[in-house]
Amino acid sequence: MIETISNKHLIYKYKIKDFFKHKNEIISLIKKIPWNPLNEPGQRIYHTDWNLPQNFQREYIDYINSTILNDYVKHMLDKWQTSYSISHLWFQCYRKNDFHTWHTHSSTNLTNIFYINLPDQNYKTKFKCFKEEIEIPIEEGYILTIPAYILHSSPINQSLEEKIIISFNSEIKV
Repeated sequence: MIETISNKHLIYKYKIKDFFKHKNEIISLIKKIPWNPLNEPGQRIYHTDWNLPQNFQREYIDYINSTILNDYVKHMLDKWQTSYSISHLWFQCYRKNDFHTWHTHSSTNLTNIFYINLPDQNYKTKFKCFKEEIEIPIEEGYILTIPAYILHSSPINQSLEEKIIISFNSEIKV
């Protein structure tokens, strides 16, 4: 079921059924992607497939499409009562001292963050809308859905444990 976090900002979260049954398999499939760091102004990410070609083989996407995202999409369709589609999906693994500064996602309605491994609440995504910081309680096994215009950032990971998320953009047709 989709839980409303903020009616004012249209923020929702969705708990993945039996997430911990899938967690290790998702991580294992992500680790099959050849190491691909992203280190440029505003972001330092140990491993991601964000910048790999869309036709690059990603077994983790096949896995989560068949085990997780189908149910999520059904719930979103029920919530919005209109068409809903996912347009781009990628993972990000943050090791110690990795981060991603404030940004938005253009050319889409919604952005989504699926929390796979969150070593500490201090490293959850931060949000800001029109200079107002928004506190969102979140934990592993949830997909957080926000309007794409909301600023968000991943704070510096000071843990020795990786923070792993899968992010995706999505559209609703109104």
